[in-house]
Amino acid sequence: MKKAITFIVSLVILVGLLPVHKASALIDQKDDTNRFLVELASDPFLLSLLELRDLGNSIDPQSKTEVGEYLKNSDWYNYELGLIGNNTNLINKFDGALRHLNNLSNRVPGQKIQCVGFVSLIAGMDERFYEISGQPIEIAKDLIPSEIKSGLWADISVRGYRTLVIKKIEQVNIGDLFVTYSTRTGHVFAVVSKKMIDGKTVLLVISANYFKDGRIHLFEVDETNFDEVFGAYPYRKIVIRNN
Repeated sequence: MKKAITFIVSLVILVGLLPVHKASALIDQKDDTNRFLVELASDPFLLSLLELRDLGNSIDPQSKTEVGEYLKNSDWYNYELGLIGNNTNLINKFDGALRHLNNLSNRVPGQKIQCVGFVSLIAGMDERFYEISGQPIEIAKDLIPSEIKSGLWADISVRGYRTLVIKKIEQVNIGDLFVTYSTRTGHVFAVVSKKMIDGKTVLLVISANYFKDGRIHLFEVDETNFDEVFGAYPYRKIVIRNN
């Protein structure tokens, strides 16, 4: 963890010396995060997500490794427990999500980390995110009520959380879980940072198995790829958030 922190801080120093796209490539060649370099170097939650991404992506997808157990035996686990502190409720969610990841680690060949288990882990790290593991679902798109998908309703509140339709990127909040349903299984991912640049909203999102590769990806969303990532007509853009 200390090496990861030192590395990211070094990137912030270097960003003034390197073209922006090269600084981004140093973080991860597949992930575009160059507009959040400062936040990634200073926010403990985002630093933990960077380490989690690298740890998760280091697991051989063809192995029989159980993801939760692998993470629990890492320095990252102890670092995250330090961030959580004495919050018993969050610790229970955190450890429960790791067990859930264990159960799903070898269900689909080549897809070690599934999106539903991954966002449950995020909710166990930070209370801004709704914890979905108790939902009676088989696949991600089951998180969306039929009344929302059909267009009958646009906002449903149940037991401390809301499922709602949004239309503009400005409506998105840190802590939102986005659920798409344009594929057979759908997908769920988390919004972990948000900022305004030249008057326009830019989001930082984290996702597991977005490309059906079992890998964790951290990337930006703005107006240019908002529809591509969050869903385009005839599909609605759907958020799950704490009430």
